Amino acid sequence: MHNNDSAALKHLQTQRNEAVAAIKVAREQQREIGLKISSLQQNINHLDREIRELTTKKAKPVVSEHAMLRYFERVLHYDLDEIAEKVMPTPVAEQIQTVRSGKFPVGRNGDSFRLVVKDNVVMTLLAPEDKE
Repeated sequence: MHNNDSAALKHLQTQRNEAVAAIKVAREQQREIGLKISSLQQNINHLDREIRELTTKKAKPVVSEHAMLRYFERVLHYDLDEIAEKVMPTPVAEQIQTVRSGKFPVGRNGDSFRLVVKDNVVMTLLAPEDKE
């Protein structure tokens, strides 16, 4: 064997040994990933069982806020546009259009409250006794 052949053989053997070592590392990583997937699947199965239990219980039905709003409008015949005007009178609406976010006082004395507005949308209202 010549020196060139000997060096080439040594180089190839080193590459092979590195490839074998890389396979061992990859197989260990594959094993760890398999264990992680198995653990996650068990967690999903557990969550599915809990969801099934909650959805099959004889729980009391819930009335959505939308349904209540429609009840006020369609059964009790409340005028929602009139209520909206009382909640946000035109002068306050003009302030909101200018400022877009913040707390805005509405009303006087016994029927006063504050609107909480974010990005031009009334999020809620606070009665005088409500804390910030």
